[in-house]
Amino acid sequence: MLDILKNKPDPESIEECILSVDSASQVESLRLVSLLLQYTIPEVFRELPSSTREHIIVLFRTALGLGNLVGRIAMCIRSKPSAANEQTLLAYLDLLDHVFLAELVYTALKVDLSRKAIYTRELEKLLFRGKAFSVIGELSLVYPNIQVPAVFRHMDAYSRYLAKELLFLDDPTPFVSPLFSLGSGLLNQFIDVMFTPENIPNLITMRSSMKRYERKAFIAKFFDYSTTLIPKDFIHKEKIIALYQLSSQFLDGSVWDELTIENLLARCDYSLNLLAALLIDDSMGMSRILIRSWGNKNLMEKEPIPMQQFRTHLLACVCSQLPKDSLKSMLRSSEFLTAMSNRLQSFSNKVKALGILFADELSRVSEEKTIFSIDVSDEISIPAVRILKSESTGVADEAWAKLQQPIISEVASVEMGEVQALMKPMKLADSVAENLSDDEDDPTMATSSKKVSNPIYIRDILSYLSVDTKDPQAYEKRKIALQTAPRLLLQRKGFGSEVAFYAESLLTQLTALTNFYEEDDFEAQRLNAMIAVVESSPQSTTHICHLLLTGDYSLQQRMCLLSTMVLSARELRGFKRDGLVKKEPQFPTKMLPNRLHSMYLSMDDETSRVQQLIQDEVMSEPAEEAKDQLAGGKILRISSGLKRKAQNNDLLISKDQLRAYGSIVGKNFFFPLVAVWYESGGIDIGHYSPILIGHFIKSLSLILHSAFPVAAEINDMVREFLGIVVPVLQRTTADQLQIIESSVTGLMVVLDVVDDSILVSNFDHMVSAAANAIQQCFELIIDDRIKSLCAGFLYRVATLRQTLERSLMDQMNGSFYS
Repeated sequence: MLDILKNKPDPESIEECILSVDSASQVESLRLVSLLLQYTIPEVFRELPSSTREHIIVLFRTALGLGNLVGRIAMCIRSKPSAANEQTLLAYLDLLDHVFLAELVYTALKVDLSRKAIYTRELEKLLFRGKAFSVIGELSLVYPNIQVPAVFRHMDAYSRYLAKELLFLDDPTPFVSPLFSLGSGLLNQFIDVMFTPENIPNLITMRSSMKRYERKAFIAKFFDYSTTLIPKDFIHKEKIIALYQLSSQFLDGSVWDELTIENLLARCDYSLNLLAALLIDDSMGMSRILIRSWGNKNLMEKEPIPMQQFRTHLLACVCSQLPKDSLKSMLRSSEFLTAMSNRLQSFSNKVKALGILFADELSRVSEEKTIFSIDVSDEISIPAVRILKSESTGVADEAWAKLQQPIISEVASVEMGEVQALMKPMKLADSVAENLSDDEDDPTMATSSKKVSNPIYIRDILSYLSVDTKDPQAYEKRKIALQTAPRLLLQRKGFGSEVAFYAESLLTQLTALTNFYEEDDFEAQRLNAMIAVVESSPQSTTHICHLLLTGDYSLQQRMCLLSTMVLSARELRGFKRDGLVKKEPQFPTKMLPNRLHSMYLSMDDETSRVQQLIQDEVMSEPAEEAKDQLAGGKILRISSGLKRKAQNNDLLISKDQLRAYGSIVGKNFFFPLVAVWYESGGIDIGHYSPILIGHFIKSLSLILHSAFPVAAEINDMVREFLGIVVPVLQRTTADQLQIIESSVTGLMVVLDVVDDSILVSNFDHMVSAAANAIQQCFELIIDDRIKSLCAGFLYRVATLRQTLERSLMDQMNGSFYS
């Protein structure tokens, strides 16, 4: 009877053939499926009535039918492309789209309960091991014009479909192991589907079927998912407690080990540290593991300072769970004493400060006399919030409610009297400042019936910048705000906390501002206003870093934030800015149209000109030495020491201000940017990544240059800079010129500001690795200027090594003849 399918039967005959086959007979079912795939489906499936189509769909919602359908699609893909083949694939995909509906796995397993184990293995291979998804993915590559079913277009959609399929199963445990083999996307979608009040019992059930390594991997994936529930920029205690109450039901707290801890620390999240400390069962054993790594001398020398801060914070959180007797014994343990000894012997003040911070906290919690009683908050700090397991009270419903509460950002605390004074209503004068009288000739200004008043307070600038573009005076308000902001901010910074109160709002508003009116000087005016904000309130740099981490900004806006950090640091250092110096006009026929010309010139910003000046400065000495060697002798010239003294005479600040800058340049400018790099896991924005990475490294280089010689922590800054730049250089190609130029400029600054003996003893392996990376791509660099900069760096490194060798030989000869 099945042979009827070869002769284009009517829909009723097709239904009779399907109903006549015994589903328990694998041979007959296989023959029916094969004939349908060979004849009926390619020829008439899309023209059949809905009842006949439904019979076919039910047949293919089985392990046998689905496997053959996927296999036939794979055969068509490997066949020679043709119009007929493409039509066949369209029919198969139409059927596949109807097959992949809800309860597919449940339906396929209940066809024959005696063969359930066989069907489970087949479905695991087809669905959860990714065979079906890979076949459809291959089809998309071979036939890009064919539209595949929605569930196969993205891995996230496919993963979410499979996660929902598990909800329909009475026992989903056989499919738990494949969750860890298909990829992180399936696990993330699985957690998103399961972590709800209705589905969390499924997670509790599945935990018992997971192997130990799967439970550890599940903890790591749940931490990735947790970042969507609890904020990273500040610690929300109630949400962390609620998340602990719920997650502790299905996360195994006994599987934590050193690898799990390192995996957690790589996320650079204080909130996750608090959550992990609550989830760990063996707090005493884990604290010993953490102390050993925290006090490891080699790790201290190589691990970035921001990472050491997160490690110290996690150690303190874990120790806070211990009873007082255990803490007292820990203070006297050999592990703690060795770790503290290694910390205090470090040459880095920040490494020492972390040791002092932890030791004093441990003493206070154990109610012992504090060991050091030293305030190191100016040097380094970690969040002081600690959460004990005893604070976790309440029922699950309350925990879900707290977890789903919206997050309200906190604002800096200011005395209520100051707030009332700042928000007091005022009447502005109707006149415009004399220096703005040029706008009278501007035709756009003539559209408003009343001239805009000059802002007097910082809140006036903020209100002008945030004005709706539909306001008839919107253009005038924004123009006046941008023009007057730098002067007003610098004037008002000495009057209470007004600037500090509005600094974050101003930076957020200025960053998000767009060139709506297409003004030629918009970018320069916005940058000047942002620099004035940071110069008036250096503590606001933490908000800039927060915007870099969490803001959804364009490439130009992110570069503007970085430029603000750099140029404001140099302003505070006392360097003169050349950002407002007008250039000679260029011949019009050599320029692009104004808008296009300004778009391309936006990349050639003030920081690039500062970088060029620094390049000339650091390259002058090796260039002169190279000339001397080529000429066959040395030429008398002014010493570099005298030259530097002449440059320092141009600074615009007093010695007291210089000392004050030395105390904030690392804390407020350099190290927050370093923390951004590690917390974001580097920079990856696709095609434009080299531009932003180059600008980021350039920013670090210029801040490092401005920190010398006033910053006491210059060696720490150099170590962090090399820790970022060297790995970047090792994976940089010769065509990524922005990264190479900014990195080599920074490396030249490092060679210029660090004493040769310290450089060789502490950073020789990093400098050598950077030199090797540059040598590998040196011949492929096409830009002569950047190539000469690289040559100057390689020459300096070679000279440094020669000097060291001579010094060692002199010492050896002196000891031999003494």
